[in-house]
Formats: sequence, structure tokens, C-alpha cells
Amino acid sequence: MLSAVLPFYDDDQYAMGNRIRKAEYKFGADSWNGISTEAKDLISKLLVANPSKRLTINQVFEHHWISSQIDILEKLYARVNKIEPKIPIASQKKY
Repeated sequence: MLSAVLPFYDDDQYAMGNRIRKAEYKFGADSWNGISTEAKDLISKLLVANPSKRLTINQVFEHHWISSQIDILEKLYARVNKIEPKIPIASQKKY
């Protein structure tokens, strides 16, 4: 999470559920002030109630905020791929 604040938060659980279903959110908390306009733009294009109007995964990767972070993402990907599983794959239970 970029801001550590939920975009749909409401003290009333029922109201929060309605806000989630309607994609009614705001970037009003102080913790959103330091988040770039490009990052908020991407989030806004993902938090859309109508799935057919949301960005596709390809559009997400083409979004300026993601494409401008490619160096960081490549380093993160390389790092994650070096992490060994805690339980060897052969000994994991199959369900």
C-alpha cells in the first residue's frame, strides 16, 4: 500500500461495503499528500466499479508510473527470484 491508508475506509462497515461496491474513494488523508499524481492516477484507473472500464494488465504495465519505475521493478523481481522456499518443493504436501 502506498499510503498505509485504505481508500474506502469508513467507521461503519455497511457504509464501507457500499463505498467499495460503488468505487467511492478519496485520497484525502494526509498520508496521501506525498504520493505522486501519477501513482494516484494509476490507482484511480484500477479502482473502478465496472470491470470492463478498469485498466487491463497490459495497460497497467504501460502506465507512466509503472513504466517509469522499471529499474526498481527489475531489481525487486531479481531479488524475489533469489529467495529460496523455506520448505523444499519435494517435501510439500500435495492437495
